[in-house]
Amino acid sequence: MKNNVLRSLSKTLAALSICTAFVACEKDPGPIELNGFPDSTEFDIRQGCTMEIAFTVGNIKSDTYEITAVSDNEDFTASINIAQDDPIQCVLVVTSPEYIYHESTFKVTINITDSSTERLYTCDYIFNVKLSDDFQAMTEAANCFLVKPGALVSFPAYSGPGSEKVSFSTAELLWQDANGMVKMVDSEPENSLVYVDLNDEISGNAVIALKNSTGEIVWSYNLWVSDYDPSEHAMTYTKDADTYVFMDRYLGALSSEPGLAETNGNFYQWGRKDAFVGPGIEGSLKPMYDIEGNAVEAKREKCSAEDNIPNGIMNPLTHYEGVSASNYGWLTISKEKFNNEMLDLWGAVSGNKSQYDPCPAGWMVPPVEAWGFYSSFKAEKVYSNPDEPVNKNMIGRYWKASEESEDKYFFPAMGEVAHASSYANGIGSNWPCNKAWTGTADPANFRVYATSVSPSSASPKGGISSGYELPVRCIKVK
Repeated sequence: MKNNVLRSLSKTLAALSICTAFVACEKDPGPIELNGFPDSTEFDIRQGCTMEIAFTVGNIKSDTYEITAVSDNEDFTASINIAQDDPIQCVLVVTSPEYIYHESTFKVTINITDSSTERLYTCDYIFNVKLSDDFQAMTEAANCFLVKPGALVSFPAYSGPGSEKVSFSTAELLWQDANGMVKMVDSEPENSLVYVDLNDEISGNAVIALKNSTGEIVWSYNLWVSDYDPSEHAMTYTKDADTYVFMDRYLGALSSEPGLAETNGNFYQWGRKDAFVGPGIEGSLKPMYDIEGNAVEAKREKCSAEDNIPNGIMNPLTHYEGVSASNYGWLTISKEKFNNEMLDLWGAVSGNKSQYDPCPAGWMVPPVEAWGFYSSFKAEKVYSNPDEPVNKNMIGRYWKASEESEDKYFFPAMGEVAHASSYANGIGSNWPCNKAWTGTADPANFRVYATSVSPSSASPKGGISSGYELPVRCIKVK
């Protein structure tokens, strides 16, 4: 019995010696290798971009490997494509969203495992999120933003140039006067930001409306899409101790050259921030389109409120017809109401840029005094056919800021939309006029002031109903 036990133990020890020897002879496979990856561990990525980075994996002979990529930002996807197994050739694919509104960083982790040898390779790569080269961030609050064609625009959702943020749920295009100009409208209500993507090489005007959760418009903005730089060729007019710096074109215009439809800007009812489409040169208003290219029509409604400003805010596409009780003004049917808080709607009383000012940041509607050159200097009439200078042929006037000035500035005969919402007196009519708004009211007569300009006369000051639509020539804020 004793001998049998000894023989069994001897066999067991021999078997253990063989197993130990086998383990001792197995070579350490060493680390998994990642080859061909760029030396940098940081990469830049932009919107709408798919990055592909090729690499190979070495020192894996097992059929049980796994290679994965994980992004720590769900907006940016990361995956691995395996081109072939021997040698293992891979491509890291990182895809960004269509639009990027903020610069940031995120991490992509590559994990390589070989389960048969229980080996793991892991490496982190940092991706720097960059804004598009065409990203144009507007930072100053205003009711109008002058932006570049083809830009991805961001602008603050404030109620005019003040500091009050607008509470809203969605943003959308209300109208554009160049079909296809606006590609996309998006927003971040929680950050009071609106985003608009514009197509390349298309200029014009658009109105973006902010809506609350029930679909009511709570504020709206004019995008003036142009390469125009207002600081170039500005008109400086000085009278006594006051100096006024004018843009060389009307608000919303794309050119300052006589005889072009692009030289006509937008129309505005006095005291409103809301742009209305301006005229072409063929005796009619420009067409309007929605984001899908469908025709958009302005509405009209009679003023019936003592304070019609809230209605104007909620209905930026509605022209409010004046009624006789309000001297055909759109603001109110109460003369007492007009004599109080409405007089400074465009800043002529305070001298400050107002909440309802329609001009871009740094610019404002001029007071009546700024138009003194209309009576101080003689203008040069401009005709479409200089050989036949008749009223119907007049397209506007050149003015100078002083008698000595060599520079002259064109003021087109845009005509007007009367308080009853009909367009008249544009280029080609029998009595073309190039009136423009001042910011000054005339409370004694329940009306406001505009320049009074016809083919036969020009004056800086003419009383008119606030219900008219006229152009605005912005001046620089002092």
